[in-house]
Amino acid sequence: MMNHALPLGYRIVRGSVHDRDRLLLWLDRAYRELRTTGYRPTAVAQLVDRYLSADTPLFWLESIDPAGRAECLGGLWLAWASDAQAVGGQGQILWLYVTPDQRRRGLGRSLIQRAEAEVLRQGRSRLGLSVFADNAGAIAFYQRLGYGTDALSLSKSIEPGAIEPGAIDSGPR
Repeated sequence: MMNHALPLGYRIVRGSVHDRDRLLLWLDRAYRELRTTGYRPTAVAQLVDRYLSADTPLFWLESIDPAGRAECLGGLWLAWASDAQAVGGQGQILWLYVTPDQRRRGLGRSLIQRAEAEVLRQGRSRLGLSVFADNAGAIAFYQRLGYGTDALSLSKSIEPGAIEPGAIDSGPR
């Protein structure tokens, strides 16, 4: 990927494990914007508690006004996974978000490049991500950056009472 300079007036800063509450607020904002069905804030908090560590890089995107004051506009959270196709495993983007009014300025591209640089710095050779199938804008964005589909995840919501009594084998009789 060609190096894409961060536009003037913006910066990307490294976050830390102490940013848990801030990350939860931004994750909530992203999920609500997507109007994700089945969004459960408690499940997202459990995910953050399980994976947020000094080993899972977190980056914040900020704008800087002429007086030097910073305003957060989104960020990126990265984790590590094993992958048979990647030397040393794979980086996995857990979250990428840029506020709607700041999109199409190269900021998301800059965040992705920061993640790619971190993947290489960690001695890894692959970066993956997941995106909701109905998020056409995000899919097009990632495809423009060279990302493609190498797996398809299918899921089904199973409601209590949906399984007929006796359908589950209770073991040897």
